[in-house]
Amino acid sequence: MLRVVTAMKARQNLGELLEEDFHKQNSFVIKRGRKPMAVVLPLTEYEAYRRQRDEDFRVFDEIRSTPLPPSAQISTCPQPSIEKHFYQRRGFRSPSIPKSESPPLTPRQILQ
Repeated sequence: MLRVVTAMKARQNLGELLEEDFHKQNSFVIKRGRKPMAVVLPLTEYEAYRRQRDEDFRVFDEIRSTPLPPSAQISTCPQPSIEKHFYQRRGFRSPSIPKSESPPLTPRQILQ
């Protein structure tokens, strides 16, 4: 169960909050004003979170360390398509784009 507690109340009742956290396995969000600042959660939940996080990162590290087969590697530079997208989003024609391709219409041109 997640409960929201103000920072002042957490400061005044820290012992009670810790007891409730430990015995009832309740979690708390501590807010200062309207901004959530911290979470108090039972140690068992935190340990489970850390184990899951470590496992997830271990999988990511395995994926990152596995080399790609040559056919899966990018063979061409994506620079022209990136440049085209960059200029078209701003309504300009890229110097490398042939003149036959016109830039997209602006909202004002569409409404006219």
